[in-house]
This record gives sequence, structure tokens and C-alpha cells, in this order.
Amino acid sequence: MLTGKASQLRDVVEEYWTDDLVESVYRGNKLRLPEEFRDAAHEIFARRGRLFLTGSGRQALLALLRALQERESRTHVLLSSFNCAVVRDAVIKAGLVAETFDLASPTGRIDWGAIGEKLTDRHLAVVVPHLFGVPSDFRPLIPHAQKMGVSIVEDCSHTLGGMIGGATTGTIGDASIFSFNYDKPISLAGGGLLLVNDSKIGIDADAFGPVPEPDSEYREFRRLSRFLRHRRSPRPHPQLVARIGNRLGVEPYSKPEIPSGIGPLRAAIGLTQIAGYAAIVEERNANAAILTKAAGRTEWHVDKDVGPAYLKQRLLVGVERTVEIIKSCRRSGILAGNFNWDRIIDPSEAAHRPNATRAARDGVNFPIHQNLDSAHLRFLADRYHETSTDEPR
Repeated sequence: MLTGKASQLRDVVEEYWTDDLVESVYRGNKLRLPEEFRDAAHEIFARRGRLFLTGSGRQALLALLRALQERESRTHVLLSSFNCAVVRDAVIKAGLVAETFDLASPTGRIDWGAIGEKLTDRHLAVVVPHLFGVPSDFRPLIPHAQKMGVSIVEDCSHTLGGMIGGATTGTIGDASIFSFNYDKPISLAGGGLLLVNDSKIGIDADAFGPVPEPDSEYREFRRLSRFLRHRRSPRPHPQLVARIGNRLGVEPYSKPEIPSGIGPLRAAIGLTQIAGYAAIVEERNANAAILTKAAGRTEWHVDKDVGPAYLKQRLLVGVERTVEIIKSCRRSGILAGNFNWDRIIDPSEAAHRPNATRAARDGVNFPIHQNLDSAHLRFLADRYHETSTDEPR
């Protein structure tokens, strides 16, 4: 058990910009051109494909689906049932049908060959989830998708810099989307990327709206910062703090209706994060390895020819132990939890999606980020070991 009263809870994922950095860039007029950030990000993908700055990962997916619709009059998009609801919402907003499939195991393994055999001429696209920083090796899907004329979209919102068979995640599919919101590999209080690898997909850059002004970006950073202070408060009821803040006019972070994109302030903060990102990934991966070693195996499935860029660790602890584990971590100054992953995106199909349902119901997200010290990691290693299971994967 950790000792001492925490002044601030360690979150599941922690950004590596600070309020001081944002203030220094904004007040000191150290802004950068959005194109500079785009070019630096493009280097991560060895400048493959066409890269667009977007307001969010959701906006990137929506624009991509609309571009695909112009080429193919198909109606369905295939998604993992264990997924972020934002992905489903983007599909529906595009006027398409969100069709789901089950995981092959509760720990995230996907049988992409079997998924590929189910493709029909009504499918417009398949969205591949690279969750928690662990790429999913979807290469067995590719020949099936090519045969049926179905586009493959990599959802890299959780995974930046991971590898599949020596290729950077996001460069194998027809297109890929990235998010820079809270709880992502790089946090910019919003923004995203769309990488288009298929030259036949036409994307209108004007679809992503005008470049935001630094004042607007600064307000969004401030809103996120307030939200994070509320969330990481050691008080027992941080949601009460948020409600009081609302009464006092201190608005916690909230997503804008229309994403504002990446402008000069986000570009400047983003360039500092890209510059240090390799070291951050190294630290996160090392921390993930500590937890993996403690349990004797990786809890979230890692395909053989994959190199993760870990964001967090997803552990199956069983629904009966979830509350106990979360409370124990919180008492010791660490936030762990299920958050928005506690149910599948198609609850009415729970009986037909047993593995996805168990992954959602029994899982807890544990932090492995760069701001954990050795005491935190020792404590989490104990929790990891206690919650590991001998059930087959």
C-alpha cells in the first residue's frame, strides 16, 4: 500500500504539457504555423500518404466516410462491438449503418480472417481498433477487403507510433484517424489527424473548417486544465467540486459542438510533444513491461508481430472485484477505472457479443504513464498480480 496523502491523484493517462508551457507560448507569442506541426507529425509516418489536420478524430472519420460514400453507394460500416461510442456516432452521423462484430477473446484478440470472410457488397468500410496503445494485426483482413472493395480504416486514437510487421500503425490501411483530445497519446485539448493512404480517396481540405485563432485554443486549454484539476482532486466527491465550479462560473472542460481544429497555439504545444514523444513511449512501454512481468503475461492481447506504444493497461479483474480495485487505487492516490468502456456500443447484442461484453464489463484501465514513480509502479504491480487470471485466452 502506498503511504502519504496525495495532493493530486495520478490519472490513467497524463499529458506532458503544463499550464506554464501553455501560458509561456501564448503570452510570449511563441506560436507556430499549423503546417509545421503537420509536417512534424507526417515524419512519424515517413511522410506516407496525405495528412490533414482536423478538429478531432471523430471529424476525421466523418469526413473520410463521406468521401468514401461519394465513391461507393454502400450502407454499412463494420466496427468492433468493444469500442468508443464516438466511432459509432460518426458512422450514424454519416447516414450509415453501424454493424458490429465480437472479439475473439475477452482480452482483445480479433480474428481478422474470420471477419474478412463475412464482408459483403453492402460494406463500405471496416474500422480497425488499435486500443490502449496496442496495434491489432489486421493484415489477414486485407485480401478479403480488397476482393470485396471494402476500405480499411485504422482507428489510431489510442495508438501513435506503434508497429505492425515493421510498418508504422496507420500506414497499412486505406486511411487512418488520430485524436489529440484528453486521454490520448498526445494531448492538445482537441484536434486530430486524417492520414489517407489510398490515392483514389478524394478529401476536401475545406471540410475541416478554418484554422482556429490562438485565443480560442487558449480557452480550450484552460477548460481542459480546469477539468483535470477537478478530476484529479483527492477529495472523495470530485463531481461535487465540478458542480460547485459550474455554480461559480468556473466552467469545467467540455467538448465544443464544432471542433476548432489545430491552430498556432496547438501547433506550438504539439511540436514540443512530438519532439519528446519517443522518450515518452519508451517510459510507458517500460512501465507496461513491469506490470506484464508481475502477472506473468500480457493481459491485453498483443499479436506476435506487433510493437505497442502503450497508453494504458487494460486488465480483466472480474465484475465482482472492479469496485474493490478502483477504491483501493484511489485511496493510494491513483485513478483507475472502466470509465467510458464499461459497456459495448450495441448493448442489445450483448448475448451475441460475449467476449466484447466481458471485455467491457470486467475490465479496468490501469495507468502506466510517464509520471508514475517506483512506488506507484510497485503498488500497481501488486494489483496486477492479484487480478491476473488463469482462464484461457
